[in-house]
This record gives sequence, structure tokens and C-alpha cells, in this order.
Amino acid sequence: MTKIFDDRHEFEIVENVPKGYEIWNIGKNMIDGYLPLCQVIEGTYSINPDTLKAIKVEDAQVILSVGFCSLTIKGMERYVKRYSNSKTPIVQRRVERAKKSVRSNVYIKI
Repeated sequence: MTKIFDDRHEFEIVENVPKGYEIWNIGKNMIDGYLPLCQVIEGTYSINPDTLKAIKVEDAQVILSVGFCSLTIKGMERYVKRYSNSKTPIVQRRVERAKKSVRSNVYIKI
């Protein structure tokens, strides 16, 4: 079992998103090239820090930067469809990040 460590957490490296896990949107606080996964404690917004996992993904930081919409393929596609004609620069950047994340195909297994 391969593991990676940051200042505060230990992540087990996995090939696929295990059942019951979701992307832990911790933004730039994650080690580059890895997408963090966590189990949310039912009925709370807390995660179980003892069961953290990570997937090696080329565009991990791009995916984590899409924290403004749902971190699922369906949620990102819905965001792109709804806001792709926006004239607001920040929304245009968000749409581009969501499109790039969808193309990475990480979310298909979630």
C-alpha cells in the first residue's frame, strides 16, 4: 500500500474512487498531481481523517479549482451549459476550468 504525506495528513494512493468516497475540495492545500478523496461523516460536514485516499491525476489542481460548482461530471456539465454564454470574465474562466475538468474523465467513476 503506497502512501503520500503532507504537513498534516496521510493519503493512501488508489487507482479508482472507492464507494462512499468523494473529492475533498481542499484546493491548493493538496500535493500537486493528486486528487484527495475523503469519507464525509454522516450528518455533518466533517471528514474522517483516518481514511483519506488520493488518486494521481495530471489535472488535479484544475479539478480542485472548480470548487464553485458540483464536483461531479453532471454538475460541471450543467454549469457549463448554464453559464457558457456569460460575458463576465470570472464566469468565463470558471466555465473553461469546468470544461477542462470534465475532459479529464476523473469523475466518471464517482
